Amino acid sequence: MTIYFLGENPEMPHPVDLYVGARVRSLRVLRGVSQTELAQKIGNSFQQVQKYETGSNRISASKLHSISKILDVQPNYFFEGVDDEKPETAKTNASLRAVRVGAYFENIPSLEVKERLYSLIKAMASANRSTG
Repeated sequence: MTIYFLGENPEMPHPVDLYVGARVRSLRVLRGVSQTELAQKIGNSFQQVQKYETGSNRISASKLHSISKILDVQPNYFFEGVDDEKPETAKTNASLRAVRVGAYFENIPSLEVKERLYSLIKAMASANRSTG
């Protein structure tokens, strides 16, 4: 039986790679940059950007530097909070879930379904504000 230290199992992405990739994705989405656009600007395929964002492929220092320039942040932005075991980590995870939901939403082909889901989410958020 092989024993691995945290993040050393070659079949699993390292937690830092997952975190950095998620930070790239959330900032990219916030900046309105598509995976294809980012990929073209850094000289990769959009599939490679997907792998970076999911943490399945590590981002080299030079690529991370390029990504930081394109997304207009310092490279250390992608590591901020990586070691936190605090509420900010939960907040980041919640933000990442919201980004993922948005990505799933964009993959829904039916405009009618999108409009209904949007109305439902808006109503739920409004109800939560009035009761919370």
